[in-house]
Amino acid sequence: MLSTALSVALLAGALLSASAPDGDDDASPHRQFDFWIGEWSVQNRHIRADGTWREGDRTRARITPVCGGRTILEEWAGPFGGSFMNGFSLCAYDPARADWDLLLFWTTSS
Repeated sequence: MLSTALSVALLAGALLSASAPDGDDDASPHRQFDFWIGEWSVQNRHIRADGTWREGDRTRARITPVCGGRTILEEWAGPFGGSFMNGFSLCAYDPARADWDLLLFWTTSS
């Protein structure tokens, strides 16, 4: 797991470039999550032990492309399971593997 300082450094570096580089088009493999970009109102659902779902609280999420569009930053905040939760995730495309890596950073407080 990455240290907090390294995580912050990676996030700061990612935020320096928010637009896709010249020559990219909508068919580029790293563009497959472009539909997710924007501001969202999220309806949480929680799975019970018996496999049924319970509706949870509404929260908000803001999804932003960074690192030339090859990384997606998700900022999330709101009530979750009786606590306030906020955090972020980074989802980065690795062209060598043609796959995505996901880092999650969530915190809760009462």
